[in-house]
Amino acid sequence: MLNILKYEIVKVLRNKRFIFFTMLVPLGFWVFLAQTMQPESSADYNQFLSWLAVLATTFATVGSGINTLSTRVARSQTYIRKVLVITPYSPAKFIVVTAFVQTLLNLIIICVIIVFGVVFYGLQFDGQLLATELILLYSSVFYVLAGICLGFIFDIVTLQTVSFPLYALVMSTTITSVGFFQVPQFMVYVQRIFPGYYTNQAIASLTDPGSLALNLLIIFGYLVLIALVAYFAYYYKAYYKTKESVRETA
Repeated sequence: MLNILKYEIVKVLRNKRFIFFTMLVPLGFWVFLAQTMQPESSADYNQFLSWLAVLATTFATVGSGINTLSTRVARSQTYIRKVLVITPYSPAKFIVVTAFVQTLLNLIIICVIIVFGVVFYGLQFDGQLLATELILLYSSVFYVLAGICLGFIFDIVTLQTVSFPLYALVMSTTITSVGFFQVPQFMVYVQRIFPGYYTNQAIASLTDPGSLALNLLIIFGYLVLIALVAYFAYYYKAYYKTKESVRETA
């Protein structure tokens, strides 16, 4: 198991697409916002930097699942099916290992973002920011599983066409109103359908253990739901491919 995890992590870290979309783009977005937006007073500066760190983490971890992981799974569909047929490696184990590897990669992404903020902008990494980043890491598992699901359902050409619009749609349901950014009120009602809303509610309730536990539990429900969807998506796609093969040989 450790060898599999090490191999998968090294393979992804060598992927230039992963490095570009999940590290360089979010950091570039940080720099852009830092140059174009400024807090009203110097006392709010560290809060502003914390907001940038959270926003960059959200962009990076959502993109790592919806964009990079989905594309990787779609590109490897044939290989994955062969491995699952000729080895004891089950679909459930594949989903668990892939999700775990991508979550570890998300942790690396978060560390890079925090180090960048500390070194170049003087970000103060305190307990509240640590708790916030851990909640984001926890909720990022949903987007990882969603990426696996998309990779199972779509072929690589279709996915490259729809992945960015999907990413933009997901981000619109994830970013809620904060002191430095406001979304229209009608979007708040739409966002309640998606886990990103409860992630933000969990972050906002760090000082309220009861509310925090409730929101984390709701996110867990979303994780179970999307894991089941990914599991059945694999079997549906495998069944569809089997029927295609039978038709071609008939």
